[in-house]
Amino acid sequence: MVVEVRPRGIDKGAALRALMEQPPFAGRTPLVCGDDLTDEFAFEAAAALGGAAILVGEVARPSVAAYAAPDPAAMRAWLAELAAAD
Repeated sequence: MVVEVRPRGIDKGAALRALMEQPPFAGRTPLVCGDDLTDEFAFEAAAALGGAAILVGEVARPSVAAYAAPDPAAMRAWLAELAAAD
């Protein structure tokens, strides 16, 4: 169980946009992964900023995420592969 505490009028998309304006993120491409309905705002912002979104888990709802990982273990494995390729 998680409770999100945030200022009124601010969502994960607004937070991502603000973060992407700050060093060292400015000029970089966002990649967002998540499983929650509130992550959709960040998914939309990532796409608008030229990045991408990954929906994690079997979720029975529409999503704007362009990619999906079947579960957290698959997401972690993909991130480990990505890190090792650098």
